[in-house]
Amino acid sequence: MNDTQPSLPSLVAKTAVCHTLTYFLMGALAAHFLHYGEEFARPNSGMRQISDPWVMAGPLFQPWRGLVFALVFYRCANACSAENLAGS
Repeated sequence: MNDTQPSLPSLVAKTAVCHTLTYFLMGALAAHFLHYGEEFARPNSGMRQISDPWVMAGPLFQPWRGLVFALVFYRCANACSAENLAGS
């Protein structure tokens, strides 16, 4: 049997970095192209303004989210492996 499953620390690092970079990049693009600053400045938008410290700290929390994703990926790796999906 080929054991190609990555180690947990490796998976956590890769997932946390990938998730954090993707979150930051897509958030920056969405904020620019979808004009979030103007939308969130409206009184009844229900959202914090883009300049709010909690909004600006958002990318700092993403490695923790990446950790949660990695734990789920690691736990489900055997169930989603190619051998199990092929019915072997």
